[in-house]
Amino acid sequence: MKFQSLILNCLIILVCSFSSLNARDDGRIAHIADSLFNVGLTEKMLPGGIVSVVRNDTILFSKGYGLANVENNIPVNAGQTLFQIGSVGKVLTAMAVLKLVESGALNPDADIREYLTGLSLTASFQSPVTLRHLLTHTAGINEQVIGYAARSAADVKPLEKYLEENFPGFFQSPGKSISYSNIGYALAGLIVQRVSGMPFPDFLNTQIFAPLRMERSTYLLPDNPANSPNYAVGHYPTREGFVEQEPIYTHPKPAGGLNATAADMANLMAMFLNNGRFMGEKVLSEKSLDLLLQRQFSNHPDLTGYTFGFEEQRINGFPAVAKGGQTFGFTSALLLVPAQNCGVFISVNIRSGKFVELLLEHLTRELLPAQNTPTLATAPQIAIDLNRFAGAYRSNRYNHDSIENLFALFRDNLTFQIDSEGYLSCYRSGSYQQYEALSPLTFRNREDSDDLLVFKEDDAGNINAMYFNGTFAGISLPQSYEKVAWYSAPHFVNEFFLSYVPMHLLLYLLFPLVWLAIKAIQLKKKDFLQGKSLPLPAHLSAFLFGILAIVYAFKYIAPLNHLGLELLFGVPDAFIKFSYIPFLLLLLLIPLGYFTYKMWGEKVGGLIGRLFYTSYFVVAIIFTGFLQHWGFLG
Repeated sequence: MKFQSLILNCLIILVCSFSSLNARDDGRIAHIADSLFNVGLTEKMLPGGIVSVVRNDTILFSKGYGLANVENNIPVNAGQTLFQIGSVGKVLTAMAVLKLVESGALNPDADIREYLTGLSLTASFQSPVTLRHLLTHTAGINEQVIGYAARSAADVKPLEKYLEENFPGFFQSPGKSISYSNIGYALAGLIVQRVSGMPFPDFLNTQIFAPLRMERSTYLLPDNPANSPNYAVGHYPTREGFVEQEPIYTHPKPAGGLNATAADMANLMAMFLNNGRFMGEKVLSEKSLDLLLQRQFSNHPDLTGYTFGFEEQRINGFPAVAKGGQTFGFTSALLLVPAQNCGVFISVNIRSGKFVELLLEHLTRELLPAQNTPTLATAPQIAIDLNRFAGAYRSNRYNHDSIENLFALFRDNLTFQIDSEGYLSCYRSGSYQQYEALSPLTFRNREDSDDLLVFKEDDAGNINAMYFNGTFAGISLPQSYEKVAWYSAPHFVNEFFLSYVPMHLLLYLLFPLVWLAIKAIQLKKKDFLQGKSLPLPAHLSAFLFGILAIVYAFKYIAPLNHLGLELLFGVPDAFIKFSYIPFLLLLLLIPLGYFTYKMWGEKVGGLIGRLFYTSYFVVAIIFTGFLQHWGFLG
C-alpha cells in the first residue's frame, strides 16, 4: 500500500512538473486531465469519470474516462454518458426559480405560503419563509433522512405528496444561520411546479435544458440503469475491486436528482461565463446572474457563504462559486471563476471526493495565474477565557425533532479543548489543529490563515454556536455547529446513556434467579432475609421495566443506528412493533415510583434493598428521559 502511494505521489509530481502554469496553453488542460485520470484509473481510485473545462464561452475540453459500468465493460462517453450529479443539480433548481422571478410570477422575498395554499405542511410555519431563505439554506428547516428515497423508480412519490407526508418542520427561525437543506430545495422545486403549472422536470426541460442545448440531461433514472449503456453506474471500492452500488431513487428531485453529461454541463458553464447568453440567446438576466454568482448570505463577514444555488469560494486568491454533489456511488463538482472567465465540471462514479479534489486543484492551478501567498500575520495578544469555548459541538444539519437526532450526533461533531501550549485545539481533518484568538469570538488556525472559527454568544453571554468553512472534494462549504450541553455530548451519551444505564437496568433481569435462590435458602433457614424482602409486585414492576428497556435498546435503538442507507427507505416494518415500548416504560414509572415511596415511608425491606430499588428507579427515570430527549417518545 505504501509502495502504491509512493508511485501515485511521484506520478502527480511528474504531471505538475510538465505544467508551465500558462493559462493560455489549452493543451495543458488536456494533458493534466489525461495524466491524472490515467493515475486514478491505474491506482484504482475510481472506475470512470467525466470532465469539462470552459473559458469565456468556449469549451476548451470535454472528455470521458474509464468505465461507466465495470461489470459490463461499458466505456464513458463525454457526450452521451449520464452521471448522477447529486446536489450540483441545486444550481438548476435555483435557475428555475429565477426564471419565474424574471417573468414576475415569483417574488424571492415573499412569504412562500402564498404559493403553497391548501397544503397542510404550512401548519408548522411560525414565521414567514421566503425563497431567498430556501435558496441560501437559511430557512431553519429540519433535515430529513428517514424515508428520503425509494427502492425503485415506480415507488418514487410525487413531489407534493412526499413533502406533505414528510415535511419535518423547523428547528430555528428563518435567516438565523446556514443549515444545508435538501428539503428546502425540494420546497423551492414544488413552488416552481405549482406556479408554472408544469411538473418540475418538464419546466426544466423547456426553460433551461432546451435553450442551453442540454439535450441529454434528465431527472429520469430507470429501474435498472446498469442495463442502459447511457447511464453510468455508481460503485464503491472493495479489496477485490469496484462493486456496483444498488440504484437508489430519491423522492425530492429538485434537491439532487439530475443526471447530466460532460457536454451538457459545459454548455451550462459557457452560459454563466457569457453574461447569461448561450448561442446568441439570453437565458438568464444580469440580475439573476448576480443572485447566482454573488454572496447572498453568510454566517459571518469573514466566512464564505451562499449565493442562490452555489457555495462561495476563494480559489488561488480569486473569488469564485462552486457546487459539490455526492450521491449513491457518485461524486461531482462544478466550479466557476467569473473573474478569470473559466469553469470546471468533474463527475466520477464512486462515492469519494479524493480524486475530484486532486483534479480540481491541478486544473485550477493551470487555469488561474499564480498569486503571491500573503504572509501569515502574527495574531494579536488577547486575554480570553478559553474555557468558554471548550466542549463538544455538532452540525446543525439534522432532524432536531425525531430519532434522527441521536443517530446524527456521532456523525458530524467536534470537541474543543485547551492544549498544553494554551491554544484552543481539536482533532479535525486527520490531525490536531491549534487555534489562536484574533478577536473575542474569532479564532484562526495557526497553520492555515484561511481556516477561521467564529463563535456566537446567546443573550446571556454563553457560547452556543460556531461557524466555519469545511471542505468537500476541494470545495469550501459553510458550516454551522451547535454547542452541545454536557449531557448531550457524544462522549457522555456513549459512556453513560448507552453503556452504564442499560447495564444497570440489566441487573434486574437477574431477579428471578436471586428470588429462587432466596426461596431455596429459606426452605432450610426460614429466618433468612425474613421481613427484609421487598413486595413481589415491586420486583415484578422493576423486572418488567428492565426487560422492556433492554429489548428496546438492543432490538430497536442499536439496530436502527446501524441500518445506514436502509433508513432512507423508512423504518422497516419489523421495527414498528417496538415503537410502543417507550410509552409502556413511561407507564411503568408509576408503580416504580409508588413502591419506592412506600418502602421508604413504611420502612419495607432492608436498607440495602431499598437503596438498590431507589437507584434503579432513578436510572429508570434517566432512561425514560433519554428517550424523550432524543425523540423516541415523540
